[in-house]
Amino acid sequence: MKASISRKVQLVRECNCSCGFLKRFKEKKKAPFRARVLAVVRSIPKGQVLSYKEVARRAGNPRAARAVGSILHRNFNPRIPCHRVVRADGGLGGYNRGIAKKHALLRKEGVPLPCPDKKRR
Repeated sequence: MKASISRKVQLVRECNCSCGFLKRFKEKKKAPFRARVLAVVRSIPKGQVLSYKEVARRAGNPRAARAVGSILHRNFNPRIPCHRVVRADGGLGGYNRGIAKKHALLRKEGVPLPCPDKKRR
């Protein structure tokens, strides 16, 4: 007996899902601090920057500058301008698309910056 094509597709999907190949993607609930950090970063006007420490303070946890960096490093949503967050000493810090790209984006927005960092701390 031949199985219909739709049944074969269903069997493949079930197998792949049970083996971990396919995942059903649901919009994950953001942790409260993460959601506040992303809201603060989204509110940074074009042409301005904030430090990781200042973003943490505005998000409600002034001692969480490293957590802010971690949250922004894992964010790939282009509507959230992660490139507008810099180190407290004026250095660029990290950027998930590369330091040169961060420097170029900030320069395009009119933010005065030194040459891009060649090495990170």
